[in-house]
Amino acid sequence: MKRRRLAVLALPALLFYFPGWAAHLQFDRGAAAHGEAWRLVTCHWTHWSPDHLLWNVAAFVLLAAVCERFGPSGRKALLVAVAASALAIPAILWIALPTMERYRGL
Repeated sequence: MKRRRLAVLALPALLFYFPGWAAHLQFDRGAAAHGEAWRLVTCHWTHWSPDHLLWNVAAFVLLAAVCERFGPSGRKALLVAVAASALAIPAILWIALPTMERYRGL
C-alpha cells in the first residue's frame, strides 16, 4: 500500500519534468471539447511550476494530517474530499469560467 501512495505522490513531480506529458494531460478546453475527456481528471496532476507543485503537495499533506487524526473515518473523508474536488473543479471551471482555456493543479 505504501508503494502505491508513493507512486501517486511521485506522478505529479514526474509530469512536471516531462512537460510534453503534462501538456497532454492538462485541462485544455478545446481538446476536451473534441473528445479528450480524460483531461478533466488528469489536469490535477499537472503543475505550472515547482512552487505550484510544492504548494499543492503541502495542502494535501496538511489535509491528510488533519484527517488522519480521525482514524479510519478521517481517511474515508479525505478520499471523499479528494474525489469530489477532482470531479467538481473541472465541471465548475467548464461552466463558471468559459474563457479559461487551460488549467493545471488541484
